[in-house]
Amino acid sequence: MGFSGRTGGLYCAASTGALMQACIVSFSAAGAAVGCGENATPMLSCSDVYGNTGGDWGQTCIGDQRYLRWNFSVDPCFCDEPEDNYTLHENSGCAGTWGECGLVGAMPVDCGEGDCEQPQFDSVLALSHPRSWGCSLRATSSPFAPGGQIFCTIPDLGAGNHVLLTLHDSAGRLVRVLIDGSLTSGEYSVAWDGTGGLGRSVPAGVYFCRLSAGGKMAVTPLLLVR
Repeated sequence: MGFSGRTGGLYCAASTGALMQACIVSFSAAGAAVGCGENATPMLSCSDVYGNTGGDWGQTCIGDQRYLRWNFSVDPCFCDEPEDNYTLHENSGCAGTWGECGLVGAMPVDCGEGDCEQPQFDSVLALSHPRSWGCSLRATSSPFAPGGQIFCTIPDLGAGNHVLLTLHDSAGRLVRVLIDGSLTSGEYSVAWDGTGGLGRSVPAGVYFCRLSAGGKMAVTPLLLVR
């Protein structure tokens, strides 16, 4: 579906932070895979973006996400696309064997092996999965409610490493600093009560939790509900 000629797959309006999980955006003739309004910050994970005439990854608003959070770009290898059969060959890169994603897309596996390209595991893993750096970040639940715990795993980077854990809104603005100091390796948890730096409650919506340690960074989206 196109949106006023701006995109062929998804259009994210200004100042919104859409979350796309396990989606296939492919073969659109109407424009780029994802279009973005001013200050829009869509977050993709476990998604295959491929073969869209107006562009796939490399767009301003999603270009840096191709090798993050298990995103990839290969032909999804549908069983019979000319006949509008969008189920998957069993060896499709979207069939549930890629990374930690499970099935990608809305349709199940429904035919045998085909001539299907596979995502390049080694080259993507180093950039896509925070644990390959030794840094990981997760929340207790999604959506996230005030008072929930955010867990961080810090790698063995030597004593006195500076760790910075911050929360940002969908426009990238700093909302709260949760950790700012030297920590040794191990797992840490911190509660977030849904307030900003001045102690005022922030509205429900999408926020981004950013963990920096040892020169590496992991980002996790949080959907805050009230």
